[in-house]
Amino acid sequence: MNTSVKIILIIFLTIFVIFAGWIIYAVMPAEGSAEKPFIVKESSDFSSLSRRLKKEGFVKNPFLFNVYSTITGKKEKITTGEHTLAGG
Repeated sequence: MNTSVKIILIIFLTIFVIFAGWIIYAVMPAEGSAEKPFIVKESSDFSSLSRRLKKEGFVKNPFLFNVYSTITGKKEKITTGEHTLAGG
């Protein structure tokens, strides 16, 4: 294996490890355990809902929350109204 291939593999592996670490950190639950009310308005779109969840400390990363909700099918199950959510 020549030197340039080794360098490319090392760079790729380093980027992969950094990205994997960021994903692991971002999907860990937000800290806290207190329950708080959270109101979902009928006119709310999912992106603004994700940002509000981040602002109020329920999720760490709105983008990953959006991706997770889409993949698992939970995005369509969100209902309007007042919900009691636990932090963390």
